[in-house]
Amino acid sequence: MVFVAVLAFLVSTSVWIINITGIISALPVNWFLIDMYVYSVLSFLFLISASLVANTFDFYQKMSLGVPFITIHKLIVSTISGYVCMVVHGITAFIGYRRWYYQRALFKRRKLIEEQDDYLDI
Repeated sequence: MVFVAVLAFLVSTSVWIINITGIISALPVNWFLIDMYVYSVLSFLFLISASLVANTFDFYQKMSLGVPFITIHKLIVSTISGYVCMVVHGITAFIGYRRWYYQRALFKRRKLIEEQDDYLDI
């Protein structure tokens, strides 16, 4: 869970810095699509890591190993925060998809209008 949280922090910070510095407009890459993929992968990683932590919590509860209550409490908080992060990254990925879809639709519409203008000029 810590690995996924640190990875998400570094990737999100990198994407944020790319957006702030204007590198986003210098490179011929569809950044909305990249945002969608990046945040989808991060959401999936949070799902897996939170599920693994929840499984550990369940294992400790079933086996009655005498694990201190504070450790169980930390596992519960970690699981809940992992699922919250998964939802937030999933929403961000969905917003990236919607922005990509609208951009693609506008591009197709503009191309269709240009083709009609070319046809009328002939």
